[in-house]
Amino acid sequence: MEGAHELAISVAGIPIAGSPFAVPVLDPSAVRVIGLRNDRVGVEQQFNVDYINSGALSASVEIRCGSNSVPCGVKRVKPGLLMCSFTPAISGLYLIDVHIDGLILPESRGIDITWVMEKCYCCNNLE
Repeated sequence: MEGAHELAISVAGIPIAGSPFAVPVLDPSAVRVIGLRNDRVGVEQQFNVDYINSGALSASVEIRCGSNSVPCGVKRVKPGLLMCSFTPAISGLYLIDVHIDGLILPESRGIDITWVMEKCYCCNNLE
């Protein structure tokens, strides 16, 4: 069961110094990234990180495109829920790393952002 637990250690029936110890138990599979979608360059992306049921006390988000770090706004909506946003500047694969209590989750979530031409003008000068 995730959350804070106590671990009591005794030697010959005598508790060792500092016992019981607080031991956090995390469930990374309980972390959900909601609302992430592939979209276009220049369009703000918004998504939530829900870690309420993970047992974690804190979470953070890092975004990378290639070897570049991407600025990401993170707002704590309530305990266990973050609202995140970023605006992709170039086409490419954006990897989103979620950390809970300082530990990175095993798999990065990736979204592919493409550049979309807003207007295309074609001229045909054939007579």
